[in-house]
Amino acid sequence: MTAFDALCYAFSTLSTGGFMTSNAAGTAFASRGIEVILMIFMVLGAINFSLHWSFFNGDRFSYFKDPEYRYLLIAIVLGSLFVFFLMMTQTDMSIADTLRYAVFNTVSAVTTTGYNMPLISETGQYYWPIGALFVILVLITIGGSMGSSAGGIKMMRISILLKVSNAEVNRLSFPSSIFPLTYGGQRILREQITSAWSFFALYCLALVAATLILAFNGLDLQSSVTLAITNLASAGAAAQPLITDVVVGEENFISYEALPNFSKWVLCVTMLVGRLEFFAVLSLFNPALWRR
Repeated sequence: MTAFDALCYAFSTLSTGGFMTSNAAGTAFASRGIEVILMIFMVLGAINFSLHWSFFNGDRFSYFKDPEYRYLLIAIVLGSLFVFFLMMTQTDMSIADTLRYAVFNTVSAVTTTGYNMPLISETGQYYWPIGALFVILVLITIGGSMGSSAGGIKMMRISILLKVSNAEVNRLSFPSSIFPLTYGGQRILREQITSAWSFFALYCLALVAATLILAFNGLDLQSSVTLAITNLASAGAAAQPLITDVVVGEENFISYEALPNFSKWVLCVTMLVGRLEFFAVLSLFNPALWRR
């Protein structure tokens, strides 16, 4: 890369912002070395920054002690395998290229960075298996770790929700049993469960609201859903060609310039809410906060 591009991508990668200096994503990531470096620092940006601080202050096992770090790696591995399998069964790409595209785009999705390498067939057309796109959307919604620059619901909240759901299912078979919930060796408090469920509910409501408003403003349902998901998760504008290109053999992606002005305002609000998180935004509408 040139010095200018290297500086821009350094800022954009570690902050998981996904801003690109060119629309030619396929040529920008033509170097395998560049792709590896970007993936490493995308993952570092999606890890809780307190773990970095602990590591550089002597705790060499800080990463492995944190469950969220393991969940992040598991999501990357499983997501890459799913995308790789779907691409192998539905495209004519070689194994090496399929693995390359699957891993890079999965890492970009989990970290909500939004970089993408468009797939190009032998005829020069773009295409993505719909199943792979669904996996990418799910990973973007889940997001990275708490205390990181990544967006999404976050790994810790997803883990707590899954633990609570599993306990409720077990309680149906054993109504009188007690199922203590732990995370990282510590007991999960009721306040933490309530906070996780509240955030999840607000996230879903915001996603539905943004989708409906965009759809009422003239966008098709597919574009409305994908724009709402990627912007609410702060996945970056570069994610749009990756997510909305679902028509096999046809170049079909969203351009922000072509969106109606009202849709742009809606997405501005969606991005701010997704970045600031809901409780911080809702607190601004609490009269008690302004009387202090």
